[in-house]
Amino acid sequence: MKKILIIIGGGYAGIRAMNQFKDDENIGILLIDKQPYQYLQTEAYALIANSQTITHVTVDLPSLCEYNGNASFIRGEVTDINFEEKHLVCSGEYLFYDYLIVSTGCYTNFPRVINGLEEHSVGIKTLKNAFIIRQEFAKQLYALMDRNESSSSKTFNIVVGGAGLSGVEIAAQMAYSANKFLKNNHIAKYKLNIYLIASRENVLDGMNPYLQDNSLKRLRKLGVNVLLKTRIQSVENKKVILNTGKEIEFQYMIFTGGVTTGGFVKKLKCPLSKNGQIDVESTMQIKECENAYAIGDVAFLRDKDGNHAPSTAHAAEQSAQIAAKNIKLDMQGQNQKESHIKISGVLVALGGQNASVVLFDKFKFSGKLGYYLKTFITSQYKRHLDKNAKHIHDLRKEEES
Repeated sequence: MKKILIIIGGGYAGIRAMNQFKDDENIGILLIDKQPYQYLQTEAYALIANSQTITHVTVDLPSLCEYNGNASFIRGEVTDINFEEKHLVCSGEYLFYDYLIVSTGCYTNFPRVINGLEEHSVGIKTLKNAFIIRQEFAKQLYALMDRNESSSSKTFNIVVGGAGLSGVEIAAQMAYSANKFLKNNHIAKYKLNIYLIASRENVLDGMNPYLQDNSLKRLRKLGVNVLLKTRIQSVENKKVILNTGKEIEFQYMIFTGGVTTGGFVKKLKCPLSKNGQIDVESTMQIKECENAYAIGDVAFLRDKDGNHAPSTAHAAEQSAQIAAKNIKLDMQGQNQKESHIKISGVLVALGGQNASVVLFDKFKFSGKLGYYLKTFITSQYKRHLDKNAKHIHDLRKEEES
């Protein structure tokens, strides 16, 4: 009898898990997401800085499901999961499963101890927020064009809180785009100031020192004001107060300083980590929950030493492959196999045709070569998904004609 697999969340992990069962006649898949598209968060920096369009950072989920051959898409919101009875509640409807994969990703975490942070800044974890930031960035560039020449003291500031991968890439691309805009329009008197606030001793905390040092050097070369070992004390309307006593007035503020799970995940009756991620075995099975798995950012993923693996698209897709492999083994009556997340490389976009790369902790390079490699990997991923979606689109056109 055909098994039912429900996948909650159509991000990097959810799509990779679904693809592992393509055309498998022994299983039927339901992919559930609140939106009918996959948002490529790794390319958010390019969208925000007007370097790419919406088509570059989205993929149509219903088309991908149809191409998979055994998958259907449901646009809805899951509000509860009963692991014992193996069913979930989606938009008020009960759906039963044989196997379940939770891959809902994470949301921006606005620490409550920082007064005013959530009210006066915006995260980048949703496409809607990315568009809001994109519009604000364009608005600031327009303000430079439409400036009041008699007001020479006018400043244009954007603050980016958090110097992890997202914060660094956004600050770098914004600075590059702003500098290019000012140069091309021969605007020398005014400047768009970008502040990157890092609470640790360097940017990209926990990553390879080469990436840290090269990224910091590039950011400063682009004119980004990088404030190291600095914490946000509070945020007021158009002003951020730092623990150093410094106050920065801003036109817009982006916060990328942390992530948390949201919605129904925090209410689940299963073990969770301190930041709300689902605790999983090395098989990706949710601890104490039969036939239920968690993958991607929503799961607390570990490397071979038991340390928390970084939240990257690479790690998310690995976890998806591990979960899919073990579901197949379980369907065949075989023992599941333990695996660990192995990060083979990290690529950091640093504005324009520049990126910093570390592969297997041995090969390190930056500049155009790094940019070309990152662009190639991203384009290959997007091209593969777009090709599948286009195939379905063409079939529909043939049927209509």
